Amino acid sequence: MVSTRDVVRRTMKVMEQDTQLTLWRKVELRLYDEIAVGKHAAGERLPAETELAEQYGVNRHTLRKAMKSLADKGVIVIKRGHGMFVAEQAITYPVSRLTQFGKNMQSRNVACQIDILSSALIAADAEIAGYLDLPAGQPVYELDVLSTVDGCTLDLSTIYFPAERFIGFPDVYRQTKSVTRSLAHFGVADFSRRLTRVAARIPDADLARRMNLPRNQAVLHVQSVNVDAAGVPVQYGIARFVGNRLELLFESEIPAVVE
Repeated sequence: MVSTRDVVRRTMKVMEQDTQLTLWRKVELRLYDEIAVGKHAAGERLPAETELAEQYGVNRHTLRKAMKSLADKGVIVIKRGHGMFVAEQAITYPVSRLTQFGKNMQSRNVACQIDILSSALIAADAEIAGYLDLPAGQPVYELDVLSTVDGCTLDLSTIYFPAERFIGFPDVYRQTKSVTRSLAHFGVADFSRRLTRVAARIPDADLARRMNLPRNQAVLHVQSVNVDAAGVPVQYGIARFVGNRLELLFESEIPAVVE
């Protein structure tokens, strides 16, 4: 598997060979090298802007351009009001027939905060109905859910559930913050993944704003369908993962489509 860090490392190597680098690019390359050799550890808070600017002999405007570029590449994370931090390694997220978001995060000791941004009862259009094996126009619950790790967005998901089967699902989900526990509440003790479809996309202005991302930051657009023990769909979802914070690891028994 080629990681995000590998891609960035190759990009930086090309930059290093360019003798016409601008000043801010030189600062970017120097700080990247320091991170690469372990001078600054993953998750470590970097010195303040003024200190770094003095250290590299540049003004704060030049430093900010370098830091923004590193943040766009996923090398550092800038948290407003808290400072700049070396990015953690991307979370490896196994995708299999038994994929469950909460269990995946727990198994990696990742504390993930779940926030329900909105919920609505809507009539399923042809696409949503097709994934849920319902007639078009049937009522479904639509939930927008934001997942964050250490204050940084991991994904923004839109998930759909058949409303007639799961009456009051949004209220149950608000209490459990877990699809698995919510489905269990309605008698679905076991479910599995029927389909995962993955595409890399550049977010539009609205999605970038909602995920607090730069417009040039790629997201992993993941569509999925979960079914109960009888093979009946119980959930259709569209997850938009921040591309440099997650690596999807597909296990062979699940049908997947990668675009």
